[in-house]
Amino acid sequence: MPRWMKLSAMPVGTTALLPVRLAAKSGAGATFTVLDRGDAGAITDNGTITVATPSKVVTGAWTGDPAEQRLQVVALALAVGDVVEGPDGTTAVVRWVGTAPDGQTVWSPAVGTRPQYPAEGWQVIASVTLP
Repeated sequence: MPRWMKLSAMPVGTTALLPVRLAAKSGAGATFTVLDRGDAGAITDNGTITVATPSKVVTGAWTGDPAEQRLQVVALALAVGDVVEGPDGTTAVVRWVGTAPDGQTVWSPAVGTRPQYPAEGWQVIASVTLP
């Protein structure tokens, strides 16, 4: 699956990140500018999203066609406590999850961030509650 996909081409169930820039914030909420990368590679604004924190209401509008919005595809959503199995049969418990600079999900069996493993190739086989 490509790293970036248009919403219109994304299969249901795909985990993805919507690129935004924090434009303003106050005690009443926050406003985000939705970012897109045009076909020529330039980063452009494609709308705004406002989140009212007390009421939990989200409002906003797109400046372009939302179906054409590019989202960053995340290879695999992992959570702390997932038991994963690698291609060679190795099993481990996920104790830390993050996103690498290239947008891929990485994880570690340690509470810190090292060692890190890419999520691709690992399958979630169970989940445990960690202390």
